[in-house]
Amino acid sequence: KLSYRAERTVTDVGPDRIFTTVRTLGKDYVRVVEYTDEWALVATHLRSGATTTYSPALPYLSFPLQPGGSWNAEVVETDAEGNRRVHDVRARTEAWESVQVPAGTFRALKIVLTDDISKDGVLVQQGQDVSWYAPEVRRTVKTEESSLDPATGERRRRTVSLIEYSVQGAEPVTSSAEP
Repeated sequence: KLSYRAERTVTDVGPDRIFTTVRTLGKDYVRVVEYTDEWALVATHLRSGATTTYSPALPYLSFPLQPGGSWNAEVVETDAEGNRRVHDVRARTEAWESVQVPAGTFRALKIVLTDDISKDGVLVQQGQDVSWYAPEVRRTVKTEESSLDPATGERRRRTVSLIEYSVQGAEPVTSSAEP
């Protein structure tokens, strides 16, 4: 059962940036999401002009992707009002798996990313994203997100699945050879 649908469209690809427009279908919510050329999150821009930035860019992926790879980052998120949060990111790639989503079945590399977020030195959120990156789509096709608010004990879960897609233009980004 889908709780909502969002349409993500790559609107511009430059030498070092990828811009996507994310539109929540059935609602008047649109944002532009800015990434590096390796899908690290740089900023989100709302129609109101409000921008949240990430410095350095938040690395969801680290190419070349291969089983057994890992990366870490400390990223400062700054919202439009100047409020800051610090992301302590740890990620690892696991193995190639077959993953089925509404858009089809893909051979994809499993990536586990944990993100501890703090504000003023206090842990405010612990999260984990388990994603599957499919080279033929040039993006993740499924992500299982979970988070915990340490202050309240509230847990949240969400699964993001690719419903349909089209790839135009350049050759797919390649990862290490699949088994």
